[in-house]
Amino acid sequence: MYLDLTHLGDTGRPPTLSLDEQTEVNLCKTNIPDSDAKTLYIPVVVNSKKTFGVIDTAAQVSVICKTFFDQLTYKPKIKGNIVLKGAGACSEINAEIAENVNLDIGSSTVKWDMVVPEITDNLILGIDFLETLKAIINLTDYSIKLKGEKVPSFMTSNRQDQQMKIYRIKIKKKKTVIPPGSSKVAIVELDKKPMNGIVIQPTNS
Repeated sequence: MYLDLTHLGDTGRPPTLSLDEQTEVNLCKTNIPDSDAKTLYIPVVVNSKKTFGVIDTAAQVSVICKTFFDQLTYKPKIKGNIVLKGAGACSEINAEIAENVNLDIGSSTVKWDMVVPEITDNLILGIDFLETLKAIINLTDYSIKLKGEKVPSFMTSNRQDQQMKIYRIKIKKKKTVIPPGSSKVAIVELDKKPMNGIVIQPTNS
C-alpha cells in the first residue's frame, strides 16, 4: 500500500509535527494497480528492533505502524494526535505522534518524530526525513545515500512472477571471502524458513 500524506493548506514544505492541537492530513492510495506496484526498502533499526523501511518520496511525513510500534521494548513519548483522511467518504484514521523515535541507518543515528497509524508496512520514511538527511536515491544499483553514506536498498514488486522476500542472514563462518566472478557455498542462518531458493547479494564492502 502506498500512502500520500498531504497537509491541509499545503505550502510545499513538510508539515511540522510539533503539535499542540489536533491536526488533519490526507491519506490517499495511489492509482497504481497493486499488481504493478514496486516498493523500495532499506534496513533500519528502530529503538533497537530491526526492520525494513519503505522509501516513499510521496509521503509528506514519516510513519511507523502501530502494531510494530507496540512491539518496541522502549516506546517513545506520544506528544499529540492527527487525523488521517482517506480518499473515500467518511474514511478517517486517528493516529498518534511519537516523539524522537530512534532510527539507526548505516552508521547514522537519527531521532525523528513519526506518525503512528495502523498500516501494512512497519515503517515509511517520507520526504520530511529524506530531504533533511539529503537523500540521494540511485535506482541503477538500488542504493541510497544518506548524509553522504551509501546504504543498500531492495526493490520489490507485487507481481506474482517477480515477488521477492527479504531475509536476515547470518553466515556461520565469521570471515567469508568471495573473490570477484566466483561463487562459494556457505552455511547460513535465516530468521525464517524460505519459500524457495534464495540469492545473497553482498555489498561492496
